Order: sequence, then C-alpha cells, then structure tokens
Amino acid sequence: MHYLTHRHALAKPVQFTLCLLVLCLSLSMLLLGGRVLLASLNQYRASSFLTDWEKKRHIPSEKAWQVAEQAMHNAIDWYPSANGAYAEQLGYMWQWRSYDANPAQVSIKEHQQQAISAFRTAAELRPTWPYAWSGLAYAKLVADELDQEFADAMQNAAHYGPSRIGVNRRLAEIGLISWSKLDTALRELTLEQARRVARYSPPSRAQLFVLAAELQSVDLLCQHLQDGIKPCAPVQKVETSSLNSTSVR
Repeated sequence: MHYLTHRHALAKPVQFTLCLLVLCLSLSMLLLGGRVLLASLNQYRASSFLTDWEKKRHIPSEKAWQVAEQAMHNAIDWYPSANGAYAEQLGYMWQWRSYDANPAQVSIKEHQQQAISAFRTAAELRPTWPYAWSGLAYAKLVADELDQEFADAMQNAAHYGPSRIGVNRRLAEIGLISWSKLDTALRELTLEQARRVARYSPPSRAQLFVLAAELQSVDLLCQHLQDGIKPCAPVQKVETSSLNSTSVR
C-alpha cells in the first residue's frame, strides 16, 4: 500500500509536466497555423491585384499598388520562414510597378532594382525552381543589365525547366529581344528554347512568330527550325530520281 501511494505521488508531477508540454505544443501549433493563415490571406489579396494587372494588361494605379504591396509584405512578415514563392510574386509585382511611364527615371530604376532583388531572393530560396531564374533574367533584361548574373539566370532556368513551356516561352522571348548582345552560348540556348516553343502547339508557334515579326527575327527562326511550316518557306526536297541517276553515272 505504501508503494502504491508513493508511485501515485510521483506520477502526479509527471502527468502535470506532460499536460503542460502538450498544452505548450498545442499553443505553438495554433500560433504557427494562425501565422500561416494570415500570410495566405494577405498573399491571396496581393495575388488578386497582380492577376488583374496581368489579365487587363494595365499598369497599377498608385492606390492599387499601395494596397497590393502592403498585403504582400504582410504575407512575407506573417509567414513563419522565408518563402521563395512569396519573393517571386513580389518580383512580378515590382516589374509591373516599373512599367509606369509617369514617375521620374530615378523611380523607374529603383523599381527595376526592387524587382531584381526580389527575384534574386526567390532564386536563392528555391535554387531549383526555374521560374525564379527566368523571372530574374527578365528583370535583368528590363533593367538593361546583361551581365554574368543575367547569363547565369538564363542557363539555370533552362537547366531546371527544360520541359516547362512557360519557361521556354520566357527564355525565347528574352533571347530574341537581346539577341544582338548575346554570346554564342546564349544564342544557342535561345534557339533551343524557341524550337521547343514552336513544336509545343500551333498556337504556341503562332505566338512565337508574332514576337519574331516584331523583332524582325522571322528569318532567323525559320533558318533554325527548318520545318517548312508557315510563315517559313517550304523545305526544298531533293528528288530521289536525280540522286539515283547521279550515283549510276
């Protein structure tokens, strides 16, 4: 009897400690879940603005930008850890901000650098995510910074997203726009991305050639593709009979 009484006496502090531990863990999980929820809600709000800008193809108003930027920063602050996807979305938002024709040139440059910084962070947090790299490459193109970081971003995007048509389209666009300033390696990368886009689907090919026409690069693409599909000229076929007669002689 004394043994049982002593055992129960020892069990009470242990049970209390376990209950306290479970309570602390529950509160921690509740707090963590609350932070994630608030981050997601703010991210969704900012994303709604970005989707609207992209869909309507219009530059955000000052009021819309302030609301969207605040929501995005709230999402980043509330999330328990650094989030690469959030940084990438912030980069796209800053790109739209930099398209505003009204602010001074200094402001435009500042917005471009904000976009570059956001995409750079996104690539650091998710180094194998190709869209972060293609976003960084495009941001560098817009800022006219075709340096080694730009080249690395192009290469990494192609390496980690060889079969992602969104990445293929973006890299082909970047490469064709900056063609005259590219080295041999990046030109080959551009043509390979363009080939993937052209072969993906007829609408994808048509969209590619609309861009090529604007950049006067149709002949360049046709020379590389060699498929004879409009707007490229049909591929001339050598007649078999002529080859046979030549070989007999």
